[in-house]
Amino acid sequence: MSLSKYTDLPDIDIAGQDLYETPEVPSPSFSDDEADDPILSQNTAGGPRSSSQQAGRKSGIAPPFPTSGPVVPASGAGGGIAKTSIDVEGATAKFQRATEADARGADFSGALHSTKKTRTYPPTHTFETTTYQIRGFSSTPSTTLETPLEKLRRLRAETAALEEELEKPSQDEPEGDGDGVSPLKILEELRRLRVDLGRMDVEESSGVGWEGDARALIEKLGSNRGGEKVSDEGEGGKTSQAGGSTSVGSSKDLVQLESRLTNMENLVGVRPALIDESKAPSRPLLPTMQRLEHQLTLFTQPRHLDAISRRVKVLVAELERAHEARSKLAALPPAAPTTLKTSAAAATEGESKEGEGQGDGNVAGSTAFGTPDQLARLRSLFLLQTRLEPLLPLTPHILSRLQSLSALHASSAHFAQSLDALLEADEKLGERVRELGMLCEGLRESCVGDEERVKGNLELVQARMESLGKRMEALGV
Repeated sequence: MSLSKYTDLPDIDIAGQDLYETPEVPSPSFSDDEADDPILSQNTAGGPRSSSQQAGRKSGIAPPFPTSGPVVPASGAGGGIAKTSIDVEGATAKFQRATEADARGADFSGALHSTKKTRTYPPTHTFETTTYQIRGFSSTPSTTLETPLEKLRRLRAETAALEEELEKPSQDEPEGDGDGVSPLKILEELRRLRVDLGRMDVEESSGVGWEGDARALIEKLGSNRGGEKVSDEGEGGKTSQAGGSTSVGSSKDLVQLESRLTNMENLVGVRPALIDESKAPSRPLLPTMQRLEHQLTLFTQPRHLDAISRRVKVLVAELERAHEARSKLAALPPAAPTTLKTSAAAATEGESKEGEGQGDGNVAGSTAFGTPDQLARLRSLFLLQTRLEPLLPLTPHILSRLQSLSALHASSAHFAQSLDALLEADEKLGERVRELGMLCEGLRESCVGDEERVKGNLELVQARMESLGKRMEALGV
């Protein structure tokens, strides 16, 4: 290497060893990730710094070869291997361009310090009850307290597991080892409990809406647990428990039966008589219904309806006459009632006395209504009216029933006409059948005659064929 061109320059040592300059690298600024790195923070914050490193930090320029140990002069190196240690910043600045990898984000703390990681469930914003946490005996007392939500999850899971266990056929269970409670009853109670727990799922997880349901559920669990306990005293305890459960079930059945009996008594009409003894009980329901059904069948018969309609028509005519008579009596002057009384007395006395009394009655009757016969008819009509007044409320119903049955009577008349037409058609069909029978007999006779003729013709043809064959044999053909 020719160094003649550098001889005139100052501060140039040509006789010394050749030195190579490296490009200046600015000191890297620490990011948040590097500040969190324990190794970097230890080297930068806690460890001692060399004077050259501190000087480089102050001037803002990092030295080309930062070292943490004593610096060996370059003249004494003699071209050997440098055994001095290099810190992370210097190594990063030196080998960054060669590797083209940024190691500032690398974290090797996991390989050095194995920290214990705690596993927790992800936060849930909904009220889910499909999972729950079972804490072991090694848990600390501060973490063994369960929240209401965890208790609910545990109850649901235990209920489902117990149902599956009871539904499976227990083959390994001995016959004599039983607690006296039927599995069906336990399954029924578990299903009720599951329904109550499922009803609580629709509420919010804050605990305000389902707090009352949870309390009721806890009380029910306590009652069921108390009812299902079996005493260790032997068969006597089992019998007493079975009797207690039976008494509870029977009391519920009795309450339902009592309500149903009350409704039935109200429908029948016996309830007022049972409450108040002064009131007479009504008629029995079954005989009353039978009597009403019998009367209804009598009223709906056509002959009874016709008779009732005729009687109603006569009754209406008589009532119209009575109304006309009452209107005439109302139109008479005030002296007319006394005249009517005298005419009535004359009419009664006329039967015993045929003389003057009868003449007076005729005169009085002629003045009022004309004849005593008309007065007697009026009296009979008045008596009949007193008998018919209780039947007046039934008259509109009977008339409406007759009007509704008029279509039935019309259809019955039409049915009679159609039946007559069918009979006539049947007679015509009978005549046609007889004619067809005669034709069939004539056809049968003609067929028999034709059969005889065909047989005779066949016999003649056969005889001719035989004679023809004999002739041909005689001729030697």
